[in-house]
Amino acid sequence: MSLTFTVSKEDFKDYFECPKKLALKLMGYKAREGHERPISTLPAFKIGISGEKLTEQVLEIIAELQAEKPLEEVKTFVEREKEEREIIRQLVDIGRKEGLQSYSVEKLGEKLVKLTIDKAFGKEIEEYLKAYREEILRRTSARFSALVGELYSKLPKIKSVYKPVLKNRDFCSIGYPDFQIDSEKGQILIEVKNWASLNSSLKQGKMDLLYYNSVLADKILSASTHSSEKLPQPSKSLLIIPRFGIIEEIDDKIPNHRETAVEIWKIKRAAIVEGKLPQVVPVSTICKRCSFKKYCQEGESLEKAKPLPLLYALAYQEAEKEIERVRTEGFRLPSGFLHAYFTLKEKAEKGNHEALRKLGLLETYRMQRIRILEEKEQQIVFRSLANEFEHWGGIKILRDYYLKISRVSNMLFPQREEKIREIIRVARKKWDI
Repeated sequence: MSLTFTVSKEDFKDYFECPKKLALKLMGYKAREGHERPISTLPAFKIGISGEKLTEQVLEIIAELQAEKPLEEVKTFVEREKEEREIIRQLVDIGRKEGLQSYSVEKLGEKLVKLTIDKAFGKEIEEYLKAYREEILRRTSARFSALVGELYSKLPKIKSVYKPVLKNRDFCSIGYPDFQIDSEKGQILIEVKNWASLNSSLKQGKMDLLYYNSVLADKILSASTHSSEKLPQPSKSLLIIPRFGIIEEIDDKIPNHRETAVEIWKIKRAAIVEGKLPQVVPVSTICKRCSFKKYCQEGESLEKAKPLPLLYALAYQEAEKEIERVRTEGFRLPSGFLHAYFTLKEKAEKGNHEALRKLGLLETYRMQRIRILEEKEQQIVFRSLANEFEHWGGIKILRDYYLKISRVSNMLFPQREEKIREIIRVARKKWDI
């Protein structure tokens, strides 16, 4: 059972399809069985990577065209290989002299698109992927100039481009949109979809941006970050579909997103702790084609649940001094341990089998110390908010998922963040903890 201790965009999607489907997936049920290809070999993954990379290149071309300084003095967004860098430079030069709709831009665009798609798919690809590659190459090349031209007309002067992480500390969500642009007229969020079906790209892209806009809705408990640094909140959101040359602005939010998130936490707790399904009024047109219907059963009214990452952050805050003391004592290894460890490691790397055996014993001892330390931390965290954790199944939930819960909580409520105590206080009040 793969669990995420957040309210993700996939959770919202499953909930709107059917709350029981969300619960069943949390309980480990699968609709289809059989061997699945690794995600990196799927056409949708490779097509998505190529669309995202191409959009990044287009944004760089636009930023260069907008810049008043010569091309060489403008800092590029990422390190690029020689051929890619040269094509972008030529595109900018021609765009400045002849305009973006010129034949030369079209030809160079085809070259850049081919280079980008070939990199995404790889030099040696399976036979079934070749048709996907050729189709996306043909369509995207035909719309390259239009895409650059329309984005150029829509975007204010670009200062920089980020790969942001969005956080909502109220209902505990983490989102990963494709780009956030810092422009002269404010921050802009960008999501790229590149699916074969235009309708599917529009539908999924809109749903993703509705989710991201909802994550950012709370002015106090939301944040957009890059490399742990806080970014300004975006003022608008754009959906880009490179293979169709389409750009749409989507600034709406999921209706009643907080109420929905509260229900999702109820479903998560009931599914994980009690194996319960929620009450759902059957809809014959939906239920008859549901791939989870063979697992379906009568549901129940579920009790209120509070987000586990928030509970952990509260417990950690209350027991911070005790946890730090235990960590300091726990990481204090016996005198001479590190010297012996690295001496044996050096000998083992040279092929000394006895040194390798002794090194294994020291590593076993070190890992035992780490496990004992983790158990002590779990007990301290649990004691700090025992009544709330009991509702989630007691200390067992911490023992089973401690690393996942603490990692998510530390992402949402990093102790080094400015005003983190105030943020936790406001979130605690919202959830009446």
